[in-house]
Amino acid sequence: MRRAVGIAIFAALVAAYFITKGDAPQSDANAEQGGETAIARQPIDQSPALKAAIAEQSARDVAANSAKVKHMSWSADYGVMIASFTFSNPSDFDLKDMAVSCDLSAPSGTRIGTAERTVYEIVPARSEKTVARINMGFVNSQAKKAGCIVRKAVPTAYRPKPTPRHADSASAQ
Repeated sequence: MRRAVGIAIFAALVAAYFITKGDAPQSDANAEQGGETAIARQPIDQSPALKAAIAEQSARDVAANSAKVKHMSWSADYGVMIASFTFSNPSDFDLKDMAVSCDLSAPSGTRIGTAERTVYEIVPARSEKTVARINMGFVNSQAKKAGCIVRKAVPTAYRPKPTPRHADSASAQ
């Protein structure tokens, strides 16, 4: 349902962009005749609810791309990569289900494989979380270096920063 709403919002934004820019694509019949399209070039009025939905979706997209692997360690005993990660979440959203991708390299620096897994944990807003001993699967026995990133995360609860209390209101009580 949320994906369908996101797609609908994106489609509305693209249509609004082309309408206001005047670069709307012409139909084949109009293009052959060199005629104008019948698209009105009036800006679309957006309701406050639509503007809020667009802003929230944009904030969620930014949050989903803000998760980072701050620290990672790993070993490959018997050809199976076991990794521990410290995830950093600077956003105002709790993030869950981090899709982690690790590029593996040989001692010469040649990239020899990739290990990918989804870590089903929640990293609270503006915090870090360490997750230990994640099985990343079988890896090449020559892998000696690994570099990992969070490819994707799912934003959940919005947790805005608490507003600071003013000294004037505290002394008045």
